Amino acid sequence: MVAEKTISREYTFIHIYGRIGIENLKSIETNEILFCPDYDFVGLNEYLKMKSIYPNTKLFFPDNYDKLFKEFSKPLKKEKWNGATAHNTSVASQEEIVSKVCKQLLETKYFLEQQIIFED
Repeated sequence: MVAEKTISREYTFIHIYGRIGIENLKSIETNEILFCPDYDFVGLNEYLKMKSIYPNTKLFFPDNYDKLFKEFSKPLKKEKWNGATAHNTSVASQEEIVSKVCKQLLETKYFLEQQIIFED
């Protein structure tokens, strides 16, 4: 898997299509979670949801995020940024990285898909 080139083999890689259900989350037993979302309002909201259940959840934020954003970001669909208040959990977050990404989303109207961090 290409993810193993980016994320240590010390982690178990779980990939869920779509949004994560609360019941799915509660069935996971672990000491730490490294969360790799799309860097958009939905992805950040999913990360914060995971962190509310597992406080030891960390957001994966690549060292080269700014470079990746400049090269590979995609426009948010208008309903995504126009309705940012629908994701007010991420917008209101005090977490530095979440706040940085939300500010960038609101200013640029572009986001970064999580798949790009696993590009070969």
